[in-house]
Amino acid sequence: MNKITMSIFSLILYCFCKQSFADYNTLPLDFIDLVSEIYKVPAEFNLSAGGAETRNDKPLDRYPVIMIAGNKRSFRDWLGKNTGNAEGDTSVYKNLIETGFIPEELWLYQYTAEDKEMRNIEELTDGLKWFIYSVLWYTKSNRIQILAHGEGAVLAQATIKKYHLYNLVHTVVYINGPFHGSSRYTYTKALMGSPVCANLAIGSDFLQDIILPDETPYNVLENENNGNIGIKYITIYNNALFPNNPNSPALSGAYNYNLNWLDHDGLRCSPESSTIFIPFLSDRAVKYDILHDKDGDGFMCTKYGGIDCDDNNPSIFPGAPEIPEDNIDQNCNNMDLLFMPGKDCWVPIADN
Repeated sequence: MNKITMSIFSLILYCFCKQSFADYNTLPLDFIDLVSEIYKVPAEFNLSAGGAETRNDKPLDRYPVIMIAGNKRSFRDWLGKNTGNAEGDTSVYKNLIETGFIPEELWLYQYTAEDKEMRNIEELTDGLKWFIYSVLWYTKSNRIQILAHGEGAVLAQATIKKYHLYNLVHTVVYINGPFHGSSRYTYTKALMGSPVCANLAIGSDFLQDIILPDETPYNVLENENNGNIGIKYITIYNNALFPNNPNSPALSGAYNYNLNWLDHDGLRCSPESSTIFIPFLSDRAVKYDILHDKDGDGFMCTKYGGIDCDDNNPSIFPGAPEIPEDNIDQNCNNMDLLFMPGKDCWVPIADN
């Protein structure tokens, strides 16, 4: 190899490493500036990472995957940190890249500083909601996918249900999420300084709210598709953290995989788990086509597989400000906002 060839190779390697560093450790350089023109940008964005160095207008082949770690963890769990008893290649991000995903399709959401405990899951749903909207708009995608571990899985499920985001989601993969609680979370621990335990205690009102009456709404596996809405649900879990209710992470109607030989962290990053969930995340996306975005708001109309419920009005799009009690779906979640004493709620749009 001559000096010129070596110099070119070194330059290519430098650019690749520079790009990889940007993808792994930060959001795209223009991400916050661009999305802040459309959406609220909460503090959680400053903790998160993913995407490429800057925006790429080329339509994505796959729906973006938003990875969410567990309580007191950072997005670096998805890069090979805290591997438990997993063996082999334990970087989930790298494994996704090696199976054909590109950086623009991979996003790493973090909701608290590393080693800082989440206090109340419901309070954190707002930040994840805005991140979902922002990734959709920034990538011009028609759906996102969720890959979440531990308490992060409960946060994802709670966010999707609270804001009725089912039409924005293609696949969810929940790894060892305590959906039915665990004896390790108690109200006593909540009173002693770990308030999130009140959310996750067995039989808590919070958990009942997010899994009843249907643990897997709009489930394509149960033919519950409704128009453009249809979600694939997969859970991967073990019994070690759930001695009193060993199937706590499993959801009725989902593909549930019990890998009991792996510990809590090993479930997230082992090759055995990746072999299960990566194919579920690899469906080809309905690509953005500007010809089907008449109002130019960055979202395709529902007629062509998009998520814009009124493609003639640029003020109506996913995440747009919702005007309460007007029976108009401004934010395209198929619902209208209704003011209720103590807690607002979403109600279906009534037929005129």
